[in-house]
Amino acid sequence: MEKTNDRYLKVSLENAQKLYTMIKPSIENNTSFVDLKNSILMESLLATFTKDELEGKKGFTWEDSFDGTGWFIDKSSVCTMGGNVPVHEYNKENFKTKEQAESALAFAQLSFIVAKYNEGKTQEGEYTYSIAYLVYHKRLSVDKKLRDAYNLEFYDEKDAEISLEVNRELWYKYWMVKK
Repeated sequence: MEKTNDRYLKVSLENAQKLYTMIKPSIENNTSFVDLKNSILMESLLATFTKDELEGKKGFTWEDSFDGTGWFIDKSSVCTMGGNVPVHEYNKENFKTKEQAESALAFAQLSFIVAKYNEGKTQEGEYTYSIAYLVYHKRLSVDKKLRDAYNLEFYDEKDAEISLEVNRELWYKYWMVKK
């Protein structure tokens, strides 16, 4: 029997992840002689484990999260999905909850309403007005904020107050508030 100098090392995934995290920066930065040892070690790690295993899970993608259930908007109505809907490009407009779908529908409607109020006006100064839900007070309120604080901004405070009065139900749906 021929004698060999090869030795095998047993390493857990957890320890391999630690090693990978330690040596990856020096390899990426190509810093010194230590890189030769690190390169050999990295090759061994990647021969034994996948890069995904070594880097670990960093978060969830839509594909990881989509479970084929939820709600969607069809012809301005919020509808429930049947189960077992596949992960597919055409299912990205679905929502996990009915309240989220209703909120998205309200947002679409309110975007036109806010644009109509702002039509022909210019934004004065650095502030705009938005409709905010004050959780502590459990009510909707006109909120003066620095520009770009919200997606739906009125240029005039009076317009925001009128919209709140006229479109209160839509604002509640947008903020997903149950009265």
